[in-house]
Amino acid sequence: MLFLPFLLIVSTMGFSQELQLDVRGNYNIEANKEKLATARTLADVMPNYPTNWISGYVSVEITATNQGKTLTGKSQNEVLSSEQKTLLQQADLNSDIILNITYLSKNPVTEKLEPRKIHYAVTVLPDVSASFPGGMKKLHHFLNQQTIKKLPTEVTGKISAATVDFIVDESGQVTSSVITKTSGDEKTDRLLLDAVQQLPRWQPAKNNGAPARQHFIFSIGKPAGC
Repeated sequence: MLFLPFLLIVSTMGFSQELQLDVRGNYNIEANKEKLATARTLADVMPNYPTNWISGYVSVEITATNQGKTLTGKSQNEVLSSEQKTLLQQADLNSDIILNITYLSKNPVTEKLEPRKIHYAVTVLPDVSASFPGGMKKLHHFLNQQTIKKLPTEVTGKISAATVDFIVDESGQVTSSVITKTSGDEKTDRLLLDAVQQLPRWQPAKNNGAPARQHFIFSIGKPAGC
């Protein structure tokens, strides 16, 4: 599920200071367990896989985490090996799967085959993402009231972009919240952390019909270009 940024305008001391609230999943490119379980080629894992660039392969490695243990499987080309298929099927939820591909591509000038590399990361997500009661508008309203509305006017225009990582657990409770990028102001960081910790219970994520935990990021800062 994609969570879109939410823009709020805060008036301070006669001028407007734009601040953007954003709540999104903590992931790279996403893939759910069902998709990974049926993958047979690199293109099944990596959308728009550039087969037209590739004249041959040097190495294809897939690294995944299973029960906290990092494992690597290899194949000779874009067709996944049995080892790689097993890694994808058994990868831990909320973990990253890493594809390291060294391939051969023809140099347009010399027409010689030269090695090139692709490094690609995909995050394993539950089949159904966690959802906030009442939807994203209510979530943004809650965070607005608990953060932007409480920020002192002398701080609003000075804070740097900040992020808080948190987990919605199997019961829908928000846990494990931590500042991962500081605003540069200790009181603001505490305000942001408190806001996340005060979030009400969510509808938990589900995987294979069972409740599952999911990682999220709450961020606040000036929109790009400001």
